[in-house]
Amino acid sequence: MTQVGLLLSLTALATILFEVPTGAIADIYGRKVSVVIGFLLSAFFMLLIPSSNLFIIIAAFWFLMSVANTFSSGAGEAWMVDYLKKNRKYSLMTTALARRHVFIYAGITSSFLISGLIVSKYSMTWLWYIAAAVLITLSVFLIVFGKEDFRGKKPKSIRGLFGQNLRVSIEGVNYSRKHPILKFLMVATFLTAIVSMMNIVWPPFMSELGIPLMYVGPAYALYSLVGVIVPNFSSPIMRRFGGERKALVAITTLILFSSLALAFSPNWQVFIALWFISAMTDVLYAPTSISFFQRYAKSNIRATLGSLREMAFGIGGVFAPVIAGFVADTYGLRAVIILAAAFVLPIIAIYIKVNEGQENSHITKE
Repeated sequence: MTQVGLLLSLTALATILFEVPTGAIADIYGRKVSVVIGFLLSAFFMLLIPSSNLFIIIAAFWFLMSVANTFSSGAGEAWMVDYLKKNRKYSLMTTALARRHVFIYAGITSSFLISGLIVSKYSMTWLWYIAAAVLITLSVFLIVFGKEDFRGKKPKSIRGLFGQNLRVSIEGVNYSRKHPILKFLMVATFLTAIVSMMNIVWPPFMSELGIPLMYVGPAYALYSLVGVIVPNFSSPIMRRFGGERKALVAITTLILFSSLALAFSPNWQVFIALWFISAMTDVLYAPTSISFFQRYAKSNIRATLGSLREMAFGIGGVFAPVIAGFVADTYGLRAVIILAAAFVLPIIAIYIKVNEGQENSHITKE
């Protein structure tokens, strides 16, 4: 578990170090180029990971794979949002991002089921090969069919590339730092990563409550199935609450109470019921928070700002596994869940603090 935690921290470290520079690449050369590069490089290092049983070698390839992922993370969202704006479908942004999460969770559900079959018939090595093949296929698909109308100012030399990359990165940092809303959303993203520490203890907590390990995988598959269904209702829910900000206040409040209820589950039957209820709030939070963030992102540095958001999450992701491990070893698994729930409180406060006047006066027009 220490090695697993270290790998998760390496992923977060790669995010911190490379999200902004790779986001700037997307803003200079185009989102499509950045996403394809990210997929192909990720596939390459996936193919290398099963070539060794030495942890140090695996960790090195894992870190490089995590660096490759930074090329596609912020760029994918920016590509989608810019496409909607160009085709005058900006009002569908929340719906589109929710649909994106539906497909993500559909893939996760399938992976939990298919991976078990693959491992039982072949070996775990094949999981890496199949995942790499999927990314290579996706890259070819995007190259052939991906539509993007991008007109970035491409530098004429390597020196110019680094100079422009630095300028775009600095512009993104300054824009988010001075923006009356984005600066708070960056803090909320960091705290969200800290809250994710509870995800690390779910499997052992299930075991502690008496759930057989063979049922943990199917339980996660059903959990992911919630993510396929619920995001389809994110737009109606947002309208019912009167906008993304108010919806986020309600969603994070529900996350707080559901997390505390999970921590004090008396048995596994109650836990499973509460876990699926909490899944509904979890899968609603991501598309709604991303949509709220993108509403204030400046178009010409949208990918950089998205990468800054990923970097803020990555900083929290470095600390979350370490904190979770220490608290679990010292005070028990329930203490990790309670501590994570405590960090939801300042997130709620941030969404309450962002007032309607700021929302109306700073919406990006680009």
